[in-house]
Amino acid sequence: MASPIPDGPKQTTSAPSRRGLVPYVWLVIVLVAQTALATFLMLENEWGTASLVSLGLGAVAGGLILLRVFESRLAQVQRKLETILSEIEYARPNTRTHASDANVFELIDCIAEHTSSLISVTVEREKQLLTAALKDPVTGLGNRSVLSHRIGVAIRTHAESAERFCVAIVEIGRFKEIAEMLGTDQINDAVNQIARRLRRELRKEDTVVRLGDERFALLVSGDREIAEQVLNRIVEAAKLPLTISGESVDIKVRLGAAMYPEDANSETNLLLHAQITAERSSRLRTASVFFEAKRDAKLTTHLNDSRESLSLQSDLTRAIAERQLFLVYQPKLDLKTGLFTGVEALIRWQHPKKGLVSPEQFIPMAEENGLMQSITEWVLTEGAGFAKTLCSRRPEMCVSVNIAAQDIERPGFSDFANRVIRDQGILPSQLCLEVTESGLFEDTDSVIATLSALSKSGLKLSIDDFGTGYSTLKQLQLLPVNEMKIDRTFVGGLASSDKNQALVKSMIDMGTRMGLRVVAEGVESFREMQFLQKLGCDEVQGFFISRPLPAQETLSFIELRHALYDSSREDAQTLASQH
Repeated sequence: MASPIPDGPKQTTSAPSRRGLVPYVWLVIVLVAQTALATFLMLENEWGTASLVSLGLGAVAGGLILLRVFESRLAQVQRKLETILSEIEYARPNTRTHASDANVFELIDCIAEHTSSLISVTVEREKQLLTAALKDPVTGLGNRSVLSHRIGVAIRTHAESAERFCVAIVEIGRFKEIAEMLGTDQINDAVNQIARRLRRELRKEDTVVRLGDERFALLVSGDREIAEQVLNRIVEAAKLPLTISGESVDIKVRLGAAMYPEDANSETNLLLHAQITAERSSRLRTASVFFEAKRDAKLTTHLNDSRESLSLQSDLTRAIAERQLFLVYQPKLDLKTGLFTGVEALIRWQHPKKGLVSPEQFIPMAEENGLMQSITEWVLTEGAGFAKTLCSRRPEMCVSVNIAAQDIERPGFSDFANRVIRDQGILPSQLCLEVTESGLFEDTDSVIATLSALSKSGLKLSIDDFGTGYSTLKQLQLLPVNEMKIDRTFVGGLASSDKNQALVKSMIDMGTRMGLRVVAEGVESFREMQFLQKLGCDEVQGFFISRPLPAQETLSFIELRHALYDSSREDAQTLASQH
């Protein structure tokens, strides 16, 4: 007997309803009433009332229209829901289901199975990522993130119960040497053995994590006496040799610890002080020590300085972009005429938080981190811009700027310097480039080639900090320079030291014989200036003449000096003519 063909989903039809006509009937009644009333009121000259009545009845008519629209939409939704329910009922498997229907349900089951599998894989992957983020891949111990969390919990617990704890750093001695000897796989085996020993000697409430190749960190709950007992057990366990590939390998560990809250009151300082004591432990060749503020003060200062230096390094890049750097200018005085011959541009850094940062502090950072090119180009451009302003008033003057030795060796530097001169519209002789003596002889052939190109273009060149390097007379003769600046270390104490006088005299004589202008830096007293004048020095600069000044103050100071000079010379000529 043939199975009956299943009936399809019942189609619901909606015959026109008398209720659907009701809103339209009322709409017609409202509109007729509106027209009649409005007409009557207008005939009675009640225009305001007519307007209000029309507006009110219009609102009623609009409401009726909206009611009809919503009723129609709700009816459509109702019909669609009835259709969907009918189709679902029809699709339910029963004895009348066709083979094609079975295939559909198999496909649905397959999709559901794959979706479930995908969810499982995703969850497992999430677990793996979380594990990788929190665990050391070699030992399975927690990492710095885990330690940070545990220290945070311990600090909060201390606030509630005053429970103390200790943070310790454990370092494996001669790790790099052992790693090179054993190889990657075997050193990982050694690290795992050490990790197991640490876990074995700690209590359940304590924590051990791996911070790096040879460094572990411990968090030990309890007072100092308890911490010492736990750490001593670790030191004793570490003395036992490791067995690597059947061979015995001796290791040594150094351990430094700091207590909370007496030695430090934050995670950062706990780890810092523990690291300091670990270094002292290594230096004293003792296995375990606790932090001591007095003994470790010097090392603490050194590490804090190192951290501040790292902070400044990152800030320096921003300083260049945000124009936190600026120039000040120190005048140079001619000892024969008493007039200024020019100025030296000196860089400064106004840090937004740390205030004025010394160039002795940030220039070495810039040289180490590849920032000198940007700084030199900025200094050269700014200095040339000031030279344009200064030389528009005093064309005979010159602005000196300091450049690094690595800039001289950089291809295209001479082209850049000449482009700056052209862009600023100054004469090449109105700009002088100062290079330290030690930097001039790092790569003599390259340096001489660049300096020769700069000299041929008309720029002045100066050897800065002369006497601090190891240049020979023969090397000096090869350099196309115009000026030699004696370092301030030889000028200080010149008035009271015969040896200094003899040394400075020899430098001045050598520079004069080579046809160079000789400038002495760091002049801080009248006596020093007098001695330099007697020894034949051409120019001086230093705090006795003027401290470094901002641009506008420099211009005013130079103008005042020259105005006084011109005035005194006129007075002298007047007196001479009267006699």
